Amino acid sequence: GVPVDPERAAHWFQLASAGGMARAKLNLGVSYLYGTGVRKNPRMARQLFQEAVEKGSGLGAAYLGIMAWFGLGGSVDKDAAEHWFETGARLHDAQATYDLALLLAEPDNRRHDLHKAVALLRSSAENGYVAAKNALGQLIVNHPDLAQSKSEASRELREASEAGNWKASVLLGVMARDGKLIAADARKAFYYFHLGALQGGADAERTVKADLDALERKVPPDQQSAISNEAKAWFAQHRTPTLYVVKDNDKEKYFPSLASAAEEP
Repeated sequence: GVPVDPERAAHWFQLASAGGMARAKLNLGVSYLYGTGVRKNPRMARQLFQEAVEKGSGLGAAYLGIMAWFGLGGSVDKDAAEHWFETGARLHDAQATYDLALLLAEPDNRRHDLHKAVALLRSSAENGYVAAKNALGQLIVNHPDLAQSKSEASRELREASEAGNWKASVLLGVMARDGKLIAADARKAFYYFHLGALQGGADAERTVKADLDALERKVPPDQQSAISNEAKAWFAQHRTPTLYVVKDNDKEKYFPSLASAAEEP
C-alpha cells in the first residue's frame, strides 16, 4: 500500500527496537547484516540479534548461528554456530532447528549425526518450515533407512513443492523418473520437472533441461502439452513461495515476522 522504502523501514524498526520489541531488534539486525536501508554493519547486527535472544527470540539465535557458521563479520566458528542453533531450537524456532540439523548432517563435522539431524528436521517440518520439509525429504531419499514410513519422503517433498520450493519439485521429478521410493511414472516426472522450472526460473530450467528432453521421448506428444499446461495453470495460482505452512494457530507465536523471515541467508 506504500512505496518500498528500506530506509524508512529501518527507521521504524529502530524506534520499535528502542522500545524493547524483540522482533524489531531482529528486523533491524537483518537490515544491518545486509545493508538494507542502513549502512552494512555486521557488528551492530550481532549486537541486535543478541538483544533479541535475551528477549526470547529463537530466530535471533538462528541468525547468530548463521553469522558464526559462515564467518559473517568475523571468523568461521562452527562450535559457536552449534551453540546458537541449539539455543534457538530450545526457544522453539523452526529455522534454528533446521540449521542445527544441516550442521550435524555435514560429513566433515566432528559431531556428524544423521539420526539426530533427521529428528531435528522432522521437528522443524512439523512446525511448518518449508525448507525443512525439502531437506527432510532429500535426506530420506539419500538414506531410506532413516524413514519412518515409505511415504514420508514423498509426503514432505509434495508439501514443500506445493509451498513453492522448486528443489522439492525437481526431486519429486527425479523420484518419479527413477522409481525411487515411489512408482516410476514418466508423466508425473514430466509434470514435476516442468513445475520446478516454473518455480525456480533460469537456474531450475538449466537443471531440468536434459531430463525434459529425455522424457519427451517417453511421454506421448499429445500428453506433453496437457501436462505442461497443467503445471502452468497450477503455478499461475501459486506464484509466491511460502516460507512457513501454518497448520496450528497456537504455534503462530513462535513464527518470525515476515520481514525477517524473508531475509533468510
